[in-house]
Amino acid sequence: MNSRLTSSFILLFLLSMPFSTIFSQSDQDSIIFIAYWAMQDRYEFEVTKIEKSWKNAAEIKNDSIVYRAVFEVLDSTESSYSIKWSFLQDVADTYDFPQRYLDSMNNFQFTEVLYTTTELGEFVEIDNWKEISKIMKELFQDILDISAREHQANREALEEAVRPWMDIYSSEDGIESFLLQELSYLHYPFGYGYSVKDTLSFEEELPNFLGGDPILGDGILYFDKVDLEEEYCSFVYEMQVRPEEARRFLHQYYESTQMNDPEVKDLIDTSILDIRDVDRYSYYFDYGIPVYIETARIFTFINKEEHYVELEKVMIEWVE
Repeated sequence: MNSRLTSSFILLFLLSMPFSTIFSQSDQDSIIFIAYWAMQDRYEFEVTKIEKSWKNAAEIKNDSIVYRAVFEVLDSTESSYSIKWSFLQDVADTYDFPQRYLDSMNNFQFTEVLYTTTELGEFVEIDNWKEISKIMKELFQDILDISAREHQANREALEEAVRPWMDIYSSEDGIESFLLQELSYLHYPFGYGYSVKDTLSFEEELPNFLGGDPILGDGILYFDKVDLEEEYCSFVYEMQVRPEEARRFLHQYYESTQMNDPEVKDLIDTSILDIRDVDRYSYYFDYGIPVYIETARIFTFINKEEHYVELEKVMIEWVE
C-alpha cells in the first residue's frame, strides 16, 4: 500500500505544479528582460531531461533523454513574435524504451511547435496545440493496443486507468505546462524588471489540476552574477511547497478516488513531505538570449518504512 501511495505522490506532484510567479521590480538597480529579436533569428539549443529516484538510499530509477532543437523567429510585429521550435532529431529515439514502443512513438511524432509571445517575449500560447493533441491521443491509443495484446489485459480497463494522464497530455494547458515545459523555462523572466541587489520573496500559487484552491508555496529569486559590460546575468529561483498545502492536496486526491482507508489518511498526516524547486537561469539580457537554464524539482517522502526521493531535472543550453 505504501509503495502505491508513494508512486501517486510523485506522479501527481511532478505533473501538477508548473510555476506561475507574477511580480515585478523597477528601480535603478534592476534588470528588465525584454526580447529584441528579429525575423529569421535562429538559435540552437541542447535539451537534457533527467528523472531519478531513490528508495532507502538505493537508486531505483535513472532515465534521461537528450535532443537538439531550434528556436526560430518567423515573424515580428509591434505586439507579438511568432516562434517555431523545431526538433533536429526524432525525440523518441532518445528514450530507452522497447523497440515496439519506439516504433509506435516514431509513427506519432510532431517535429515542430508554433507559438506566440508578446512583444516583450512573454509566452502566450501554442498555435498548433490541436495538431499536437491529436498526435498525443493517437499515440496513447496505439500504446494501449500494444499493452493490451502483450499482457492479455482488458483494453477498456487499461484506457480508464490512463485516461487522466491522456487528458492532461492532450489538453492545451497540459501540452504547454508538462509536455513542452522547456518553452515556459525559456521565457520565464521576460516582461518583468528584477532588482539585482535584493532577494525577492513571494508567495507562489501552483495550479491544482483537481480543481479548487491553488497549492501555495514560498519562493525566492536572487541574482548571483551581473556583468553590465557583457550584458550577461544569472539568477536563482527557489520554491518550497508548504507542507500543509501538500497534505491538503493529497487528501483531496484520495477523496476524489472515493477511497476511505484510515491507514492511508494517517500515512498522509504523519509522513514528512518536502517538495521544492531549485532553478538557475543565465541570459544575455541585451537581446534576450537564454544561455543556460537548469531546473530541478525534488520530492522527498519519509515515513517509518521508507525514505523516497524523486528528482526531475531539465537543462537547456545554447549551443549555436
